[in-house]
Amino acid sequence: MLTDAASLSLVQRLLAVSQQSVIVVRIVRDLHGLLIDLHLKLLNTVAERELGVPSDAVAGQSFVNLWPTLYQEDSINHYQQAVSTGESAHFALHCQLPGQLVPGWLDVSVVALGNYLLISFVTGTPASIPTAWLANIESLALEESSSGVTVLEAMQDEQGQVEDFRFVLIKKAGLQMSGYKPNELLGRTLWEIYPATGINGLFNQYVQVFNTGKAVATENYYPEYGVWRAVKIRRVERGLMLTYTDITLIKNAEEIARQQSRLLKTVMLGSPTAVAVLVPLQSSQGLDTCVTDFRIVTVNSMMEEIIGQSAHQLTGQLVTKVFSDAHDCGLLSTCIVSVELGKPQSVEMPYQSPHRSGTYAVTAAPQGDQLLLTMIDVTESRRAQLADHRQVEWLRSLVVGLPDAVLAFKAVRDDNSEVVDFRCVLSNEAGHKWVGFSESQLLSNPDAGRLAQRGIGRLFDQYSLVVETGEPFRQDSGSRQADEFGWTRLLATKLDDGFVLTLTLPY
Repeated sequence: MLTDAASLSLVQRLLAVSQQSVIVVRIVRDLHGLLIDLHLKLLNTVAERELGVPSDAVAGQSFVNLWPTLYQEDSINHYQQAVSTGESAHFALHCQLPGQLVPGWLDVSVVALGNYLLISFVTGTPASIPTAWLANIESLALEESSSGVTVLEAMQDEQGQVEDFRFVLIKKAGLQMSGYKPNELLGRTLWEIYPATGINGLFNQYVQVFNTGKAVATENYYPEYGVWRAVKIRRVERGLMLTYTDITLIKNAEEIARQQSRLLKTVMLGSPTAVAVLVPLQSSQGLDTCVTDFRIVTVNSMMEEIIGQSAHQLTGQLVTKVFSDAHDCGLLSTCIVSVELGKPQSVEMPYQSPHRSGTYAVTAAPQGDQLLLTMIDVTESRRAQLADHRQVEWLRSLVVGLPDAVLAFKAVRDDNSEVVDFRCVLSNEAGHKWVGFSESQLLSNPDAGRLAQRGIGRLFDQYSLVVETGEPFRQDSGSRQADEFGWTRLLATKLDDGFVLTLTLPY
């Protein structure tokens, strides 16, 4: 107890070597023993410098009147606790000391010494955060519990300018995104942990929000971590609260979509196929909705050429307006079925316009919420097919009445393009009789083995040479039919990827 000059002298010597600010005050109680004031007894040199007054000038004066900022509601409770229990107290106090332009933090310790209290404090990083402020911030953080949450305390210079921000709170989700442990962040500053914030403009953004109080929402890319985050910055008491969500997957998906869109445009521009992108239009029929038409989103140059209108003119138009016969030719129904089934659908349709007419192979393929429509001009190939069909019919009509047996064969090839068989594609009545099969039997099973029964299959190698070289093959051979002997003249001539076999009846 400080009851005599010797004890007081000892305390003074201890205070002189302390590196902290130390104040010794005498406890003033009311009639019920409750603390009502504190009177100054001693200040050490560090405290004199921090508070801006010499010890002897304030000795005996009321601590409450001299420095009311040190005698706030929170600190009074701690002083009262030390007085009542005799146990020391340790707490953080946010206040503005004499000579300071802005408030700062004090790390305060209180020790009871009989009728005196020894109060020591240091400025700077607090050892603990005021519980009231923390509770307020945490209640705000709970609103963003699904996101990463970080609370920063503003660090200001003597002119009140923000120099840095200190980490004082970070939720679990925020730690997972940061890649740090709590003890690696709390108490450290933004410049220490993320020096790049001075380069990418984030620090200036934080300062602006703190100074103006106007919240900001941004999307930021962090190249050092390869991640995207959606960040919301709002001012809270004494600092900022940052809530952020990892949107890397979303951004990557958007980039893939952009790349696919660019690829589609590139393919559309350079494709010889006419391409149009459509969106379905739906209408309600009772409780159901159904697709009734399509609107054109974009077309490539080939589609412009077929329709005879520019992409600008076609964009936004209805398919049923651009293709007036869309109902009759099957175009509209093909597109609708493709959307409903979610699978590509195809149709061949005639198309006529003042600029182009012909037959087109049309394919409709769903692409997300859109439909990709392609049109390929197959007019020439269909004409060629028709010509081939007519030629076959002409040949059939030509040979059907001939007395000679006439058979046309097409080569059957393996994976190495080697001829392994011949398939009969045409035969007249005499040919049927010669080989001993009906037309249906011959066309369904015209292998060389069967023909060998009539003495024809053994010449397989000769037929192959005809197909490969184009040189005709002739042979006369004797044969017996109905007990009569005669000569048969055989002639094989190349026809496309096959040959025509003519057998002159016995002579």
